[in-house]
Amino acid sequence: MKIILAINQELGVVHHQLGQFTVTREVFQEFATQLIDQAVNMFPAGEIIHIVYDGARPHLNIVVPGQLQHSVLLRILPPYSLFSIPLNRCLLMCIDILVHLIEPILNILGAQLLQSRRKR
Repeated sequence: MKIILAINQELGVVHHQLGQFTVTREVFQEFATQLIDQAVNMFPAGEIIHIVYDGARPHLNIVVPGQLQHSVLLRILPPYSLFSIPLNRCLLMCIDILVHLIEPILNILGAQLLQSRRKR
């Protein structure tokens, strides 16, 4: 299971993709395109949107659609940046999301296991 998140300090998670996939350049480009479309509609017109991400190989060479190049700035964090530390909060958010997704499944499996033990 993979998750890609876009987080705004004030709004929390603003865009995500969850599923069984490999994060390739194409997958990340599609995610970035969806994020840019969503951000343009979320923030006031004329406001510059800053998208900051790490320099993992699939994240390189992301293209902003031509009509939005004046309002979207892409910034790649330097390797081992101190600014990447807040991204650790992302991990905690991912864990919380996964727990909420998995909890109902675990409850069902636990109930089935308990029921099968009672039948024995």
